[in-house]
Amino acid sequence: MISEQFRNMLQEQNMINREQFQLFPSASDRAYWKDMPVEVRRQLIEQGESYSNYEWPIISASMMLTFARTGSLDLCDETYLKRRTALGTLVVAECIEGEGRFLDDIVNGIWAICEETSWIGIMHSEEDVLPLGKGHSLDLRGAETGSLLAWVSYLLRDELNKMTPHIVQRIQREVKKRILDAYMERDDYFWMGFAKKPVNNWNPWINSCFLTALLLVEEDPTRRWEGLTKFLASLDTFLESYHSDGGCDEGTTYWDRAGGALLDCLELLKHATGDTVDLFKEPLIQNIGRYIYRAHIYDGYFINFADGSAKITNFQSVQAYKYGVFIEDPLLCDQAVHQYRLSSAKLIQHPWFPMLRSLSEIKYYAALSRADVSPPYLRDVWLDGIQVMAAREQSGSPAGLYIAAKGGHNDESHNHNDIGQFILYADGHPVIVDAGVNSYNKQTFSDQRYELWTMRSTYHNVPTVNGYEQLPGRDYKAKRVAYMAGEEEARLTLDIAAAYPSEAGIHEWNREITLHRSSPASVILRDAYNLSRSSNALQWQFMTCCQVQEVCSGELLFQIGARSSVRMVYPERFAMKQERIETKDKWMTKVWGECIYRITLSCQTDVNQGTCSFTFEQVGT
Repeated sequence: MISEQFRNMLQEQNMINREQFQLFPSASDRAYWKDMPVEVRRQLIEQGESYSNYEWPIISASMMLTFARTGSLDLCDETYLKRRTALGTLVVAECIEGEGRFLDDIVNGIWAICEETSWIGIMHSEEDVLPLGKGHSLDLRGAETGSLLAWVSYLLRDELNKMTPHIVQRIQREVKKRILDAYMERDDYFWMGFAKKPVNNWNPWINSCFLTALLLVEEDPTRRWEGLTKFLASLDTFLESYHSDGGCDEGTTYWDRAGGALLDCLELLKHATGDTVDLFKEPLIQNIGRYIYRAHIYDGYFINFADGSAKITNFQSVQAYKYGVFIEDPLLCDQAVHQYRLSSAKLIQHPWFPMLRSLSEIKYYAALSRADVSPPYLRDVWLDGIQVMAAREQSGSPAGLYIAAKGGHNDESHNHNDIGQFILYADGHPVIVDAGVNSYNKQTFSDQRYELWTMRSTYHNVPTVNGYEQLPGRDYKAKRVAYMAGEEEARLTLDIAAAYPSEAGIHEWNREITLHRSSPASVILRDAYNLSRSSNALQWQFMTCCQVQEVCSGELLFQIGARSSVRMVYPERFAMKQERIETKDKWMTKVWGECIYRITLSCQTDVNQGTCSFTFEQVGT
């Protein structure tokens, strides 16, 4: 897209040199930094003061060995990120105040990070768990670190040089070696896309960090142009991997690192080329931005298929707002303002401290802090590329029933085995849910990924057939997918038989999920199946965060509040079992509290073909 569209018009002379970079003023521009709202100045200076005389934490060998022994990231990764958070916070405070009292702590942080043997995240290292630093590859953590230091050298160049030129020189040396050279000298990183392998959020995330480092550190015009050319080719592979609907198959939690990082790339690219390369009117670019409000349910709840959390607690409001500004979409801006108003977090709270976003949050603070507005609450959504639908009773309101469902295949980025998965909300509250994912550990992205319960279809709202669950891989997919929506109803139909191994004995399994908007509104899940042999080993799983009451055979009540519940009616011949699943993991506890439940409905008679329906209605409102 980029390379082809701008090949003839983009020349080396269109690229700004290092001294022309002015996306944000440096700390020397005191007029800019003094002209901040009082509450912004106070808050950011106080945050900086919390790191005065900071004892920079040690990333010890034993921390790295703990990861190798237990698979837990927490100890090493949290210490790694604390260093970056402290440095970024101190730098912003110094830019705001401009009196030099944070500079010694800043220099200590710069030196501590530059002295690290490797910037690579512990999960991504190509070396042994204890790195020797013989060579440098490029991952998310390393790229973010290089970008942060590049911003530090730009923002405080004059102030640091007054202390000694060696500080900025050290940053330049380390960033060139660990980021720029590591990027320019290799083409075999999977995330670059040159090996024709699928790419994901790593591509725009790392590319945005590389372009930052290139623009702020590299002085050689030829090297800058070569870097930009390679960046364009790599980013093209990300855009080519996207369906035209702009849907993020990695889940809404990853939008800020996929679509949001794409925004970082395009904003930097537009500035770097003197506005020559401006892609914000491209339909694909616009749809990638709009995805985040198309997947919004209510308040902090979003569709969370794949490795997404049902509730985004650190929504990147500034990314959504800027995206809305660039593509001229007021609905996206409204979504961003609404999410910002919901957040109780202080300004600029990022564990990896992406400086571009932090500076943008300061710039757009007044716009984000304006009176609350209602998010779009779209009535019907269909993303045909990733085969995700969503529907609510009425446009512009979270009231009533809401469903989302998916087809796709079981080799998507951050995949769960979940073809035919659906979720159900009532008045914006979760009822039938996607549990999400536990905190990442060594197993999450290993060959044992699908041994984790959160990844298995038996813990999603899909059937288990003859004891067989869905399998991972692109061949395990939905077929004959069809969608329709109108005033009275919205429906997704799909055949999920191919998501299971042949041993399950499924000829066809046609799943139909319909929201009926007529009063009283209802959601009907209808499964029509044709098996190769008779079986009484058919089970339907339903995950819920609600207290569940069995009213009678064939009827359950899901309690969603003091005066409201959802009634589920199912075939009386089915046996019901309820299991409590502890959610002690820190990621899940934030969303679900202490536990969630799995409801299993089991067929008690021999069948080889048939149809069964499950009806959901809201009662007691």
